[in-house]
Amino acid sequence: MAGRFDRALGLLADAKISHVTLISESGFLPQSHAAAAVGAVLTDQPVPGTLRGAFRFLREAASKADLEGTGWQGIMNGFRSRARDLGRD
Repeated sequence: MAGRFDRALGLLADAKISHVTLISESGFLPQSHAAAAVGAVLTDQPVPGTLRGAFRFLREAASKADLEGTGWQGIMNGFRSRARDLGRD
């Protein structure tokens, strides 16, 4: 994937093409960003130690935040500060 992206950037830089349309292999569309910066939302609940568990944790937290109207951005900002601890056990 990175090779395709680098090739597209090279074609743009060399003015061989005027634009690129990127299509997600997974079919998921990117989520919109907040209009303003969002601080980290931290929880006392430990992040699971597996990648699958961490994704489930994030999906559930983001869904809850969406229902509460706070958005997913704070969830991701909080997760980034704890992500380096994944798999250290």
